[in-house]
Amino acid sequence: QIEDERRAKEEADNAERMKQIEEAEAYAEMEVGDFIEDPEPGVNLAELRSNAFFVTLFCLDPVYDCQVVKMLQPAFDQFPDKEYLIMTVPHQAKKASIMQHFIPIREKLGGNFSHALYVCHRASLLGPLQIAPALPTDRA
Repeated sequence: QIEDERRAKEEADNAERMKQIEEAEAYAEMEVGDFIEDPEPGVNLAELRSNAFFVTLFCLDPVYDCQVVKMLQPAFDQFPDKEYLIMTVPHQAKKASIMQHFIPIREKLGGNFSHALYVCHRASLLGPLQIAPALPTDRA
């Protein structure tokens, strides 16, 4: 009976998670559609070249928070010609550990986008810079 209760709870949790994912995807499609349909005046989206790729983080199970940073390098590997990863996160979402590699972008006044915008440069994955005083032997 305990196993049945556990299985029923797991199924209910999965159903709720799937519902949340479907709602988030529908909402994202609506917002992205608004952007594509109404770009800034004078901007021809077809002529723009991009050096970034985009990810939307809707939710993150706390169990996987410490592992999610491992997806950054493979993500950049999928887009070798891109220097930046742009990520949006719902304003009310708990800050994930992955965000230590991102810089928040200040929202425009009057903006009503429901997600916060963050940018990560591929060099942020190299680790902290090490700085040492220059020595006379460093001259080439």
